[in-house]
Amino acid sequence: MQTLSPRQLFQSAVSAEQSGDIARAKHFYQWVTLCVPEDATATLRLGLLALREGSDAASALFAQVLIRKPNNWIALASYAEFLAQGDNHHATVNALKKLPLINPDRAELWQHLATALGRLEASSDGLMAMRRSLTLDPGNDFLQSRYGFLLREERRISPALTAMKRALLLQPGNDDYVFNFAITAPLAGAAALALPWLRAHLTMVPLSANSYQLLSRFLRRHGNKIAAAKSARQALILDPQSSIAHDELAALFRHQASPAEIQLHRWTLARYPENLGALSRLGQLYEESGALLQAAKLTLKAHRLADNQDPLTLRLRRLNADPEAAQLLAGVKLTTKYQDWIAAYEGGDAPPLNADVKTARKQPLISIILPVHDPDPVFLSQAIKSVQQQSYPNWQLCICDDASRDPEVIALLDQAATADPRIHLTRRLQNGHISRASNDALKYATGEFVTFLDHDDMLATDALSWVVAAIHAHPQVKLIYSDEDKIDPSGDRFGPHFKPDWSPYLLLNQNYICHLAVYDRQLVNAVNGLRVGYEGSQDHDLVLRISREITADQIHHIPRILYHWRAAVGSTAFELEAKPYTLAAGQRAVADHLQQSGIASEVVVETPRLRIKFLLPDRLPKVTIIVPTRDQAALTGKCLKMLLRETDYDPFDLIIVDNDSVEPATFQLFEALTSDPRVRVLPVSGSFNFSALNNQAVATDNSEILCFLNNDCEPLHPEWLTELVALAIQPDIGLAGAKLLYPDDTIQHAGLHLVGDKVAHHSFVGIGRAEGSYMGRLHCLRDVAAVTGACMVMRRDVFDAIGGFNAIDFPIDYSDVDLCLRVLERDLRIVWTPHSILTHHESASRGRFMTVAKEAALREATAAMHKRHRAVLYHDPYYSPNLSIERADHELAFPPRLR
Repeated sequence: MQTLSPRQLFQSAVSAEQSGDIARAKHFYQWVTLCVPEDATATLRLGLLALREGSDAASALFAQVLIRKPNNWIALASYAEFLAQGDNHHATVNALKKLPLINPDRAELWQHLATALGRLEASSDGLMAMRRSLTLDPGNDFLQSRYGFLLREERRISPALTAMKRALLLQPGNDDYVFNFAITAPLAGAAALALPWLRAHLTMVPLSANSYQLLSRFLRRHGNKIAAAKSARQALILDPQSSIAHDELAALFRHQASPAEIQLHRWTLARYPENLGALSRLGQLYEESGALLQAAKLTLKAHRLADNQDPLTLRLRRLNADPEAAQLLAGVKLTTKYQDWIAAYEGGDAPPLNADVKTARKQPLISIILPVHDPDPVFLSQAIKSVQQQSYPNWQLCICDDASRDPEVIALLDQAATADPRIHLTRRLQNGHISRASNDALKYATGEFVTFLDHDDMLATDALSWVVAAIHAHPQVKLIYSDEDKIDPSGDRFGPHFKPDWSPYLLLNQNYICHLAVYDRQLVNAVNGLRVGYEGSQDHDLVLRISREITADQIHHIPRILYHWRAAVGSTAFELEAKPYTLAAGQRAVADHLQQSGIASEVVVETPRLRIKFLLPDRLPKVTIIVPTRDQAALTGKCLKMLLRETDYDPFDLIIVDNDSVEPATFQLFEALTSDPRVRVLPVSGSFNFSALNNQAVATDNSEILCFLNNDCEPLHPEWLTELVALAIQPDIGLAGAKLLYPDDTIQHAGLHLVGDKVAHHSFVGIGRAEGSYMGRLHCLRDVAAVTGACMVMRRDVFDAIGGFNAIDFPIDYSDVDLCLRVLERDLRIVWTPHSILTHHESASRGRFMTVAKEAALREATAAMHKRHRAVLYHDPYYSPNLSIERADHELAFPPRLR
């Protein structure tokens, strides 16, 4: 071998490498490095072989090459690849940043840099690198497709689709490009556009289970259930273990109770024996078909897997009536958590009435309006008996029979009216629906107060006693409402709705007041009772009209279950979609109310709920966004660049409050950002004091609207600020907060509720972004006690009036809660909206670790909150005392707090 020259050795190594003899190739390359130490080529080849094998030796070999030839772009690119394989993203980016300096005209180098920056979550910088790559090679279809992907990651959907179209034009036969375009189109609100592209993809790749799954979902959402089922079945044939395809079929079959649905759930359980959804639904289907023992077996298994969920417990209670099922269920606890709660805390006597009530000095007559149209006679009888059995005796039941045809109903009403002089019965010859029938009954009401009862619902025995107690405790009251629950055909109670105190913004989204609602009768007459044409939302319309005639101190909430809403198939208590016309009526009612209140707005239906859009004036108020920061350039830059680029509200300025940053990257970021005339940097030295930093920024500004924003908040849609400003300019709103998500798309912030000793907790933390959670609250604009300072918007005049943030007592912890509570003290409202959405990389700047100093600061802030706001902390008007503050949100409180 010594007779071979270095050149011959190198050629032998190359030949061996090409023939696949890697060991021999490495042997020859090593000889070359010994013979010619200054020649980096053989060392580079050794490094490439080590990289291919996944050997850590690659790092040292590339380093040797770069020492001799710092501008060897192949060695540098290979070294970056080695770093990337070890997930060392920062070092990878630093290596790749040098490549374009060495060889700026190679498009693939810019593309590699873009990919690495994306892994580092520096997507904005990645986009810039990718654009440079496309400038050099605009006809490269892969680069166009990759650019589209990066744009989609940055949630810039329209330009993403444009880039993906370019890739398709350059390479129309690429099935990956077709598929990516199909799954991106719905993100731009063009779901229908996805369908032909998915079909095109299936033409190219006819065995793609993934495409069939997506096609099924789109078809189902567009109402073509037959074609959707066919696509889902095809996906299951191609991928029998696909849970997504199963879920699509389950969604298509849901509530059909067909043999096909039963077979589907059997198929699922054969493969996934602990699939909770299939166990529960198949148990329900067996119960409906009369196979009670089978139903009990499946439901019991689901019951244990689901940790005794109340609906499953109620089903087991029904099944327990069957002798065979009863043997199976022997020893199984068949009371729900709610039934345990009822037994523990709803017992006892009715509330003590004042002595003057008992002596008839003030014992108000309560008129109960009962419209009737062919209900189940058993339920109607129970409804009437629930009135007759009231512990408070001074009531009047005004019934209007709205042309019922059932002889049993007609006879039952006649008998009731004859037997009790407090019952007045009138009849309509033609069916006029609930509003006309209620108004006809209302004509005969003589009580000081009036309430409404549906013909199959029930009042709690002490309902009127609690109402009269409230009337005496609050002599000015004009509207009283209570909590409610549901009652099934078997008489079991479930689904309690524990309501907030008066919450006018929640009322715009949903009629949370509903039942039991008791009104001053003269006030009901003054607004002409229920309005014809608003059937389905007639109660919602009435309470909205009444609310315009009274003040908040004339509204009282009794936090007790006083009304039982019958949950039967076809009722809105059973499922909201049972009466879709209710949404249209609710839309008209809310739109009328806002118009009559002089509030510029639009009310739209976003099934199954309403969406209220408050409109901005022609002259938009100037907004200043204030962002305190200290270093964290990568995260801050990503968030602020997204804010500047994507925010559709204009005009706004951005003040970056720099609190002693030291990293060079931060100052480079500030220099880049201040090239935008909307941005200025305000240096403030000293220890981090969130309150003081914001106050100092406000003092340098004169905008009408202030937005306080953390440097780790990233807007997810352009309208985020428009939504908040439109709320903040409402005269009765002091402050508006946004919906903040963790990076995994779960809830980080959806309002704060006050919890006494521990001051405040975030609501709904960890709930999925699309979920409605308790009573659909996550979909609702609503009043809250406080919102987080990570993203809040308020008028400058409100901020000045309350003296800004309290920088002495609350430098960091509870600075936002204190600010909100001082706003509430001025009879202004704190409102949270689900329609302004940002990602919050929570505590990325300050860190999550709780140091000794942080713990001490938290204790001091907690003590200060109790000194300043103690009484309020134990009574959050928007979080029921019947709900727990120790466990997860909206679980039952054992025991309830003071009521």
